[in-house]
Amino acid sequence: MNKNRDENRKHQREIHRRAQAGELPLPESIRWIREGFGMTPEHFCRCFGLTLEQLDALENGAANDALEALRKVAKPFRFHISYAPENRPD
Repeated sequence: MNKNRDENRKHQREIHRRAQAGELPLPESIRWIREGFGMTPEHFCRCFGLTLEQLDALENGAANDALEALRKVAKPFRFHISYAPENRPD
């Protein structure tokens, strides 16, 4: 991914906006976040201590059964599993 710094910042702002709006569901968000910071899969894995196989599984929703279990619990409430920004004190 060869984005310039301004494009990366714009993408990062969009990630934050989508997270606040609850529009950053897993697993799609992992690739979106990685790409938003202009990181290759290899660089992302080095930074977060993952293997390429683990990252591939995360980005494709095949990481483990825990996420599927959370989705089953959330479904009757019409919730989805997603990233959300931490609340920061003013």
